[in-house]
Amino acid sequence: MIAALALFLAADVPLEMRLDHDDPATEGFVRIRVGGWASSGFEFTAELPGSLEARSDGQGLFSGGVDAGIVLLDRYLLFATVEHSQTDDVNADVAGVCFGYRERVRSGAPTGVPDEVAIYAGGIWGRFEIDASGFDDFDDGLGLRAGVALTWRPAPGFAASAIIEYRLIEFEYQGDVVAGDKRAGGSTIWAGLGIDFRW
Repeated sequence: MIAALALFLAADVPLEMRLDHDDPATEGFVRIRVGGWASSGFEFTAELPGSLEARSDGQGLFSGGVDAGIVLLDRYLLFATVEHSQTDDVNADVAGVCFGYRERVRSGAPTGVPDEVAIYAGGIWGRFEIDASGFDDFDDGLGLRAGVALTWRPAPGFAASAIIEYRLIEFEYQGDVVAGDKRAGGSTIWAGLGIDFRW
């Protein structure tokens, strides 16, 4: 709710006021973000030896994380991510590094238009666990991510963002499977809001 309120207030500030400061060519930032990570691949149903069944029906995880990095030459982004996502019986941790490009909006754009648009891509490592009866562990996964962030910046040291990412990552089930799913994940979507602190 805090991120949503910050995004609303930032978009409502006139563009001339939002851009009335000198931005450094190089700056550091920390982004706190919350959202949801979803995929039909998070559902898992497998028949195990002994006529046992392992089953999890969740397709969406609540997610929170932190990005920390640097903007170079006013355009190029380099940042690292740590994130935790969960439901009642699923826990997932993700970490990775991304490189991206940021473009500033030109003055004279209508109020509500983002001050910045950024695109980025990189690699991720992930750990996936289903904390329910009958489940063995999953192998850690390596994958790729790519995203877009629309950012409103009402002050030099503060910004609010709307973010969407595509992630491709799979987690191999370690236990024996007679029939059914042998991995979780695959093509996934992350979407949410972020608050930036910059210096």
